[in-house]
Amino acid sequence: MTTRVRPVEALLGVALVGLALLFVRHYVSIEHPAYIWDWGGYYDIYRRFSRLLASDAGAFWTALQSSVAYDNYNAAPVVPILPVALLFEEGRSPFVAAIVVVYLIPASLLMGLLARRALREAKVELGRLESCLLLFMSLAFFPIWPSALRGMPDSVALIPLGLATLILLRTDFLRRASLVQALQIGLLVWCAFLLRRWYAFACLGLLSASALFCLISVLRSPERSVSAIVRPALLHILAGLVIVACLAVVQRPLALEILRTSYADIYAGYQVAFPTQFWILWVRLGTPLVALFAIGLLLAAMARNTTILFCTLAGVLAHAGFIRTQSPSIQHTLPLFFWMFPAIAYGVVVPIQGMARSFAWPSAALAATFFASAFLASFLPGPRAALSSLTFLYPAHPILPLQLENYDEYRRLVSDLQTQTDAKDQVGVFASSEVLSDALLRVLDPASADRFAIVSQVDLVEGLRLAPLRARYAVVTTPPTIHMQPEFQHVITLPAESIATGTGFGAAYRQILGPYRLGATIEAFVFERQRPLTDADIAEIGTSLRAIYPNWTLDGTERIRAATVQ
Repeated sequence: MTTRVRPVEALLGVALVGLALLFVRHYVSIEHPAYIWDWGGYYDIYRRFSRLLASDAGAFWTALQSSVAYDNYNAAPVVPILPVALLFEEGRSPFVAAIVVVYLIPASLLMGLLARRALREAKVELGRLESCLLLFMSLAFFPIWPSALRGMPDSVALIPLGLATLILLRTDFLRRASLVQALQIGLLVWCAFLLRRWYAFACLGLLSASALFCLISVLRSPERSVSAIVRPALLHILAGLVIVACLAVVQRPLALEILRTSYADIYAGYQVAFPTQFWILWVRLGTPLVALFAIGLLLAAMARNTTILFCTLAGVLAHAGFIRTQSPSIQHTLPLFFWMFPAIAYGVVVPIQGMARSFAWPSAALAATFFASAFLASFLPGPRAALSSLTFLYPAHPILPLQLENYDEYRRLVSDLQTQTDAKDQVGVFASSEVLSDALLRVLDPASADRFAIVSQVDLVEGLRLAPLRARYAVVTTPPTIHMQPEFQHVITLPAESIATGTGFGAAYRQILGPYRLGATIEAFVFERQRPLTDADIAEIGTSLRAIYPNWTLDGTERIRAATVQ
C-alpha cells in the first residue's frame, strides 16, 4: 500500500508541527518547576547523559550499556534526543519539544497511516478533504499528548510498535511474510520493550492478537493445508525467539529481575477496582471520543474491517494485561489509545465521505473544530475556562501546566531551609504527594538537592529507609500528604505523625520553622532532631511496622523491609 502525500497535506503538516512547537513553548513557560517523580525522572536522565556525552563518549557508552541492562527506567529513550541538549542546552522547553517532534508526532503519523489503511480497506476514497481532516485529527489527538507534556518520553515506544503493526497487517499476520520480515517483527517488538519496559503488555497483546488473526485468516482461506498453518506459526515463533535472544544478550539482568518480581503485589497501592479503571479511560477520552470509537468499531465490525478489529483487539489485550498489575497513569494508556484511533477516525471519516460535498465540508470543519477546541481545553487554563459551559464535551481531568498552589509559601520554605538551617546537614521530607515530597524540594532548590535524603514512598516497593530518620532536620505536613491509600504508605505516615505530634521516636524532634500554608488545609513544618537516632528508636519503629507487615525486619542495609523486596 502506497501513500501519496498531496502538497496541501505537506503544508498542513508543517504548519501543525510549527504550531505544536509554539504550544509546547507556551505550555512549559507558564509552569512552576514542580517536575517530580515520573515528570522529572527522564528529564534528569536526559541532562545527566547529555553532560556525559559532551565530556566523555567512552563513559557515556559504558553508562548507557549498564542502564539498558539493569535499570527499570533506562536511558535508551533519551538517546535520540540528546543532540537537542547539546544544541539548546538543557532547558525543559527544548526537552519537551524534542519528545513531541521526535517521538509523538511520528507516532501520530503512524497512527494516521493505520487509520488510512482501515479506510482504504473499506474502499473509502480519501480525497483532499478527508486526507487533510485525517492528518489534523491524528496530530491533534489529545489523549496521547499528556505524558509528553509532563516530560515522559513513553510515546517513543509507539514508533516500533506501530511499525510492527503495519508489517503484521501487510503480511496478513505473517502468512505472507518473508524470513526478514519475521525478524523485523521480533526486533521492533523488543525495541518497544527496550525503550519502556511496561510496554511488555503491549508487546504480548500485539503478538497474541496477531496469532489469533493469523489462525482466523487461515481458517477463512480456501487453502487450509498444513503448511498454510505451520509456516506462519514458525514465523511467529521466530519473532519470539528474536525477542528472547535480544533480552538475553542486552537486558538479561533486567529480564531476570522482572521474572522474579510480582509487580501486582508491590504495586498493589496503585490498583483500583475495575469500574474505576473503566471510568479512568472514559474521562481521559471524553464522551464524544468514546461515542466515535463505538460508532467506528460498530461500522468496522459490520464491514469486517480487519485493520480496526485487529488494532482494537491488540489494544484491549494490552490494556487488560496491564491493569491486572496497577491502575494506569497517563503514559500507560498510550498503546490502547494509539490502537483505538483508527476506529475513531473511521467513525468520523466514513460518514463525512458518504455525504454530498455541500454537507461534507461543514461536517469536516465541525470535526476539526471539536478536535482543536478539545485539545486546547485539555491542556490550557484559558481555553478551559472560556469553554466551561461545554466541559461535558471534553476530558473531565485536563492536564494543565504544573502550578503549585501558594507558590510563594514554597519559596519561603526553600529560603528558610537555605538561611536558617545548617547547609551541611541532611533533611528528611516525610510527605509523598504533588503537594510536597523530597523530590519536589530537590527540584525547587536544585543547588541544595543533595541535602534532601531519599525518603521511602511506598511500603512494598522500598520498605523504610533509616537514613532520612537520621537526618538532622525533618519536614512534615499536617495532615500527612500521600498519593495513594494510607495502608500502602505507612513509611510516610508513621514518621510524619510521630514527628508532628512528638510521640514515640518523634519526641526527639523540636519544631523550629513553620507553618507554611501549602494548600487550603495543608501546612508544612520544619523540625530539628535533638539527639541521634538510637537502637531503641529503630526497635520501636520496627515493632510498629511489624504489626502491619509481620515479616519485616532490619535487613542490614539501613532499611526495615521484607527480605523478598528487591
